[in-house]
Amino acid sequence: MIIDVKPHNLRRHVKNRKFFRRLARFQCEQSDYQSWIERTSLRPNRRSFHLALVCRLFNNLSQFSIGWIDDWYQIRKLSKGLLTYPAWQRGEYLPHQCLDKDTARADRLLASKVRVPLLRGSTFLQLSLTDYFQGLYVLTGRSKPPGIGTNAVFFPIRRFNDNSLTLPSGKSVIELLCSMADMCVIEDVDLHGPDLRRHLASHKLTSLAASDATNGVFLRSSSLLCVCRDEYKFYLPGKRIW
Repeated sequence: MIIDVKPHNLRRHVKNRKFFRRLARFQCEQSDYQSWIERTSLRPNRRSFHLALVCRLFNNLSQFSIGWIDDWYQIRKLSKGLLTYPAWQRGEYLPHQCLDKDTARADRLLASKVRVPLLRGSTFLQLSLTDYFQGLYVLTGRSKPPGIGTNAVFFPIRRFNDNSLTLPSGKSVIELLCSMADMCVIEDVDLHGPDLRRHLASHKLTSLAASDATNGVFLRSSSLLCVCRDEYKFYLPGKRIW
């Protein structure tokens, strides 16, 4: 069972003869994942999959917001050490200075897809886009915070949505997937080990076991988490987290 695989990726495997030699049955069904999981879990022969692969599905439902900071210690962490205090005070990382025709220093631009972890969620190394994110902050109906410094930096915050793991009925997506498959493997950009542990604890899923196998496959921007029923816990790769 493969959840949330795009059609063009399926076509790539369909043309692979080695893939079909190992394939006993091939079926493609388009459906809302919550409805499909709840509907399939009610079938008498629901436990018919060896592996359930959830590939970057939950991060599509992540929560986004705009934050701001004007504390140098936090800004230095946000820049991953690439910004000096004098450069921050003079605004040398801002586009109108980096791209000025007289003092062009494009190398001082801080605008990349590099992720920066936060206490809850993550952001990107995009301090040079602070004016853009400040505009979005205002467009959301919020005024500029009182007492904020002139050198404050606005940035996007991307946070995992806990509700993506819960069905409308209140049941756990992870619990039902593990009732249908021997093991559930999740690759996700925003769902990490602590998020999964928090979900398992809130639903009191003591009959399940989970591990974090991210380091074993050297993923750069996403986590690889494995969950199974307690009877299969000895097959879990990576570090046990539940």
